[in-house]
Amino acid sequence: MREFRATQHTPQHGALTLHVRFIGKNMFMKGTQSSSQYTQQVINDLESRGATIKKGNGGWVLIDIIKDHELVKLGDIEFHPKEAKEEDIETILFDFFLTKYREAKFAVQEII
Repeated sequence: MREFRATQHTPQHGALTLHVRFIGKNMFMKGTQSSSQYTQQVINDLESRGATIKKGNGGWVLIDIIKDHELVKLGDIEFHPKEAKEEDIETILFDFFLTKYREAKFAVQEII
């Protein structure tokens, strides 16, 4: 399992804090109370791109962006989920989203 916290203050949304967790091919996301509108916006965007969304207990949302695809492309990286190890998929997803949040000017901290 790998996890990071991303924080940012914007005029549109105010203070935002998201927790993003990866376990194998699954991505979990949880926003703080003040970040719920932004978190929902991110979830809706991922869902519109084909992700499966399942809301769970404690505010965590399961986001499956890989599903049963034969080939997954994230940025410049392509991989075949059925041929890749779970820990390799977890690392690919973690690195991709960590980079994207940093590019979006979030302060990102890995939680160990």
